Amino acid sequence: MAEVDTLDDANAGIRKGLAQIRKIEKDSGPAMAERATIDFLREQPKSFQGFVMLSRLLAKQKRYDDAGRAAEKAKALAPLEVEPLLALGFLAMRKQEISEASIAFAEAINLDAGSARAHLGAAAIKMMDESYEEALMLCEKVIDLDPSMDRAHELIARINMRRGQKDLAVDELKTLVVNNPGNKRILKAYLRLMKSEGRSDEALQFLEDDVAEDPSDRRRLYRLARVAVSSGKPEIAVEKYKDLATMPGARVTDKIRYIAALIEAGKFDVAETNIKQLGDRPVFQAIGAKLRGDIAAKDGKPEKALGLYKQACSLAKLPAPNAADEQSAKSLEDKVKLWKAHSRKALVAAVRTRRAEAA
Repeated sequence: MAEVDTLDDANAGIRKGLAQIRKIEKDSGPAMAERATIDFLREQPKSFQGFVMLSRLLAKQKRYDDAGRAAEKAKALAPLEVEPLLALGFLAMRKQEISEASIAFAEAINLDAGSARAHLGAAAIKMMDESYEEALMLCEKVIDLDPSMDRAHELIARINMRRGQKDLAVDELKTLVVNNPGNKRILKAYLRLMKSEGRSDEALQFLEDDVAEDPSDRRRLYRLARVAVSSGKPEIAVEKYKDLATMPGARVTDKIRYIAALIEAGKFDVAETNIKQLGDRPVFQAIGAKLRGDIAAKDGKPEKALGLYKQACSLAKLPAPNAADEQSAKSLEDKVKLWKAHSRKALVAAVRTRRAEAA
């Protein structure tokens, strides 16, 4: 029993370590997570999960040879585990090595016939090989094994696109959009398809109807507002961001997005009123300067905008853009664009400071 307890403790430690690495990746990117994984492997040199993680992080940085070595190490440590084979398979797909990927996924399925991800990888390979019927059959198998795996539905949509059955692809993606209001990847795929078909207005109406089904769902409101901005419908964005900003428990970011939508819609007086309502604490002074810079830029006052963007950076204690970027900005408009993008960092920094103070 003591040995079992020791093993459980070790596994719990590995899970905790990998969870911390995933958080680092989310907060700071794959390079920082890679360093944390290397430190983790110094303490857990026989953890195949650690090498699978390392392989994935290296692949994200397009260091495919190093990623392959990490995946092979994981396979050597755990020859009866599926995860190393999946790492090798998906890595081979990235490198367009179809035969190697097919072998890896087939081995994974032989090892664990209940692995949804192994079947998904095999389906993707069949699609790449234009074996569409086999790919669809494998996708159905994935859904049988794991009904929550949205990637299978996305793959079905892509297969239908390749077969020229665009209406089926649209229907598949619409179902995913409704069921996953927070998934930006699915939304992007749906919008891209609808735009290519000249049906962008229909897509926006679909999202409006979806919000009408549940107007209290923040994710749906936020999604519709973002799409409205990119679709040149600022009046819809203003309405939805206002709903978000006035909901119980609204965050400062909701109020900032509402103000930004007002500015985009040319409603400068209302925007200014809402900027004042943020307050006069130092953190809000930086945010206010950035937003007032946006008003000036939108109102055709570039010199005023430039001064306000610089003020926002100063208030947020953010250094100026690097010298090379400043020198490359020759015209006043170029300088305004540079400082607008740079001052956005000041706004983000100010929001983070506000969150830290509220914690």
